[in-house]
Amino acid sequence: MKKKWAERMFSLFLMVLAVSAYWQTLNLSVTESKTGLLTGPAFFPQWLAILFFICCAIIFGKTYLQAEDVLLAQAFPAPRRLLKIFVFLAMIGLTVILTPLIGWLGSQFIMVLVIEVALEKRKWASAVGISLTAAVVVYAIFELGLGVRLPRGFLD
Repeated sequence: MKKKWAERMFSLFLMVLAVSAYWQTLNLSVTESKTGLLTGPAFFPQWLAILFFICCAIIFGKTYLQAEDVLLAQAFPAPRRLLKIFVFLAMIGLTVILTPLIGWLGSQFIMVLVIEVALEKRKWASAVGISLTAAVVVYAIFELGLGVRLPRGFLD
């Protein structure tokens, strides 16, 4: 019973945090891009706050919809799963460090490659293909679609 209430309270706390984050983005400018979309500094943080709120609301709702025995059976994640989470977060940190040096596309390629090989246990050829595809898709969306220049690193 305590776990259910703890999960509800934490979900509510995160929803308040998401609303606060969205509220803070209201001062950021929204400009129309060449695609006709309203983008600018407010675009990404606003949508991220909205998605964050929705995810927290789903978790909050699950505490009411799931059976009591299912909620009580849930335990702390296995150490292997926690290790995967920490490796993933470390790769994001490494990407942040590498981006000023080698640019966004290079650091994203390395991040996706390591995640695919180390965490997803894919073969090298498949992992390289997925990494290249991810880099091309991000380039197409931001550079070609939205007209947003990605960091280039030492190539600037």
